[in-house]
Amino acid sequence: MRKLLLLSSLFFILQSICFAQTFPQDQINTILQSGFERHSLFNPNQVPAVNTNSSHLTPVLAQMDELKRGHNPTHIHNSYPQPQNNDTLIVGLVPNDTLRITGNWTHTGPIYVFNTGVLIFHNATVIDTGDVYVFGNGKWIADSSSFFFPQKYFYERSFLVVENGTAHFGNCSLNYSGMSHGLTVAGHGTLDWENVHQNDWTTCGLSGHANLNIHKCNLSGEYILSDTATANFIHADTIILWHQLPSGALINYSFPNPNPVYNYVFDNATPGVAGLNYHVHVDSCSNVSWALMPVNGSDVTISNSTIRLIGAWFMNGDIATAHGIFNNSNYANTVIPLADRNLHLINTTVQTWSMYVFDSSQVTMDSCQFGEVGTQQRANVFAGNVLLDGTGGYFWATDSSFTSATNSICYSTCRSEKKAFFVLGYSWLPFSPPTAIHNSNLICVQNNLVSDPVPYDGSVAWLANIESPDTSGVNALVAINGSAWINQGPLGNPIDFGSYSLYWQNPVVSNTWYPIVVDSLIEISHGLLGNWNTTGFTTGTYLLKIVLKSNFNDSVEGLKVVTLLQNPFSVNEISIMNAISFYPNPFSTETILKSNKILDNASLIIFNAFGQVVKRMDGITGKEIIIQRGDLSAGIYFVQLISTRNEAESGKLIIIN
Repeated sequence: MRKLLLLSSLFFILQSICFAQTFPQDQINTILQSGFERHSLFNPNQVPAVNTNSSHLTPVLAQMDELKRGHNPTHIHNSYPQPQNNDTLIVGLVPNDTLRITGNWTHTGPIYVFNTGVLIFHNATVIDTGDVYVFGNGKWIADSSSFFFPQKYFYERSFLVVENGTAHFGNCSLNYSGMSHGLTVAGHGTLDWENVHQNDWTTCGLSGHANLNIHKCNLSGEYILSDTATANFIHADTIILWHQLPSGALINYSFPNPNPVYNYVFDNATPGVAGLNYHVHVDSCSNVSWALMPVNGSDVTISNSTIRLIGAWFMNGDIATAHGIFNNSNYANTVIPLADRNLHLINTTVQTWSMYVFDSSQVTMDSCQFGEVGTQQRANVFAGNVLLDGTGGYFWATDSSFTSATNSICYSTCRSEKKAFFVLGYSWLPFSPPTAIHNSNLICVQNNLVSDPVPYDGSVAWLANIESPDTSGVNALVAINGSAWINQGPLGNPIDFGSYSLYWQNPVVSNTWYPIVVDSLIEISHGLLGNWNTTGFTTGTYLLKIVLKSNFNDSVEGLKVVTLLQNPFSVNEISIMNAISFYPNPFSTETILKSNKILDNASLIIFNAFGQVVKRMDGITGKEIIIQRGDLSAGIYFVQLISTRNEAESGKLIIIN
């Protein structure tokens, strides 16, 4: 029986284990506080164009690292758990196990070809919603077939050829839902593409003794060259070649014109190249881009070249600072300001800089422009005043790493992955919402986002944001609008919304925080967070603070500056505007609210004299509402009636004994 459901229980167990994380409370508090202190408004003069062939390296870098640490089938299987309710196709459970597929074939779940198993596709039209693993001595042979791997988000699907596995595609087409996908060839794995048509962008990592041969491909993708891998490209189009330059490498080289490229060879026998073991050969190819990955400890001099990408690697517990590095720079004779390596550029242009931080390394980035920034394993990145311009990829944290970005702009996507934490504060994402996948935590505080953060899989997204007001008046009941929620992906997570609170402070007078709303149990999305009573206040600058707590009592805090001006209306006059009426008023037991509109799913919120929410009623319909006094004490209360279109009517209630 080839399709097995027995592995699904293991996936559930693995996902439950992945949920366990320690919340870095102190670290997050420090980052958000310092981010606010440096907060400024962004008014970019020009939005850089987004390159459709951007480099998105995180899945492949992670796969390369995982595979270098162990090439047994169990390790591979456990590293990439899939969503549940999937079948699993396994070829190779018995010696010389062979499966041949022709015609239309749809499969839901991962595919494993290993041992001496052989999986053959001939004149097939394939739809598969899972990753593919070819390992051991397994063989994948595809001829005259089309493959569609649906993806909900970029790099959801990967194709891995490791150990002594081999995969051959001849006269085939590949489609990954119009999004980038991952490809890894490692160990002694071999991958051959012969006359392959690609619909989407491939990111491929080559490590160990990997062997790659591409002959005739319209959209080849990007390839990371490392270890003792061998790669050959003939009559191929649109290639980014990432040359990893390891610690100890000594490079003094000039790259040729990238379009077209004939008989290009780069290996340890190339003049000016020492300290690396891989081999790459490119012949009769067009639209080739040169890219470098210098590792800390390398010594690299590049002259008279046009470099599409430089992605600096930080490994082995490196501690470094990146400052004043910018995309689209021309270097007449410059040593790049990275103290952990020598990177010397002479008469060379670099279009895009990227930063990749591994294991337990820690990098601080300030006042830089990058294409991509990413962290893996237990690494840390602290970025401030950084522009991610979309020319090289996205901003990500994977494994158990921690990344923060404050006062920054990202024209691409910010994403947390696996069990990572990503904290985004006081920043601007004008094009793509931040996302979380796997079992990660994405924390968004006081940002300007094109749309709300999105959690996938078993991840968690936090949103704490005071949207308005920026200015308001004294002697008024000021509506504070925004969002306070914690959402889970479709697979769920133990972390959930607990409560939110609002406070105000007059920093000129004292550092005391006064409550507006305390521990509200209602999640708010782009709605009324609370009303702030500014009766008796003086004009000037004030601070508002939102505190968002989880059900485990972990919390994040965001601050907003508000300027109070002289208000022509007092609190007692608010009811004149958009007024609602009550009868009787004053009352002791109950009163009837009358609206001049027919209500449909409206909300009624009652505030005390301090602006604190004391009662809330939702789902209101009709034109009249009975309001019970309940446990409200005698006094003056302010009421807001909010329609589903966010139109508000205000009024005042007086309760007597």
